[in-house]
Amino acid sequence: ALTESFQAAFLLDTPPLEAEAWERVLEFAEGGGGVAVCLGHRAELAPMNSVAAGRILPGPLKMQARDETFFRPQRLDHPALAALSDYQETIPWPECRVFTYWELERLEADVYVVARYANGEPALIERLAGRGRLLTFTTPLSDPLAPVGREPWNVLPAQPWPFVAICAKLAGYLSQDVDNELN
Repeated sequence: ALTESFQAAFLLDTPPLEAEAWERVLEFAEGGGGVAVCLGHRAELAPMNSVAAGRILPGPLKMQARDETFFRPQRLDHPALAALSDYQETIPWPECRVFTYWELERLEADVYVVARYANGEPALIERLAGRGRLLTFTTPLSDPLAPVGREPWNVLPAQPWPFVAICAKLAGYLSQDVDNELN
């Protein structure tokens, strides 16, 4: 449950949620909380395209794209990634390989693409909600490197640099507390 004791929440490899749960997530964000929704293999097309989920997600899901690419922000001026700008030339982006991600039918008018994959598809998308922030990753941040019974979606967690730095900065951005180290 999201309460006042939390500033941010990461929904990792989010499964379909009931409308009431999506409403609680939205209320948390509107009240000033930050939420990252990391889509992965547990997401299902129809439930994730519900009206309730649509108030949080940046657009309707279209399909699981299996077009190998890599996480490659073109710009690092967004506050969620700005701390990486000093290292832009040395970050090994091609090692941040992504094999599967959710493709969107369209982006809603009130969203901003923070980062894209090397193939140009949206990877990290922001939507504001009241006093809070909603970020959606189109691939999970928590996918195991050798999942049982399926192929991995990416190797992001295997790359300590820049993965740990990205997660730390996103937590600070979502919590609206970029000056303190959070975990």
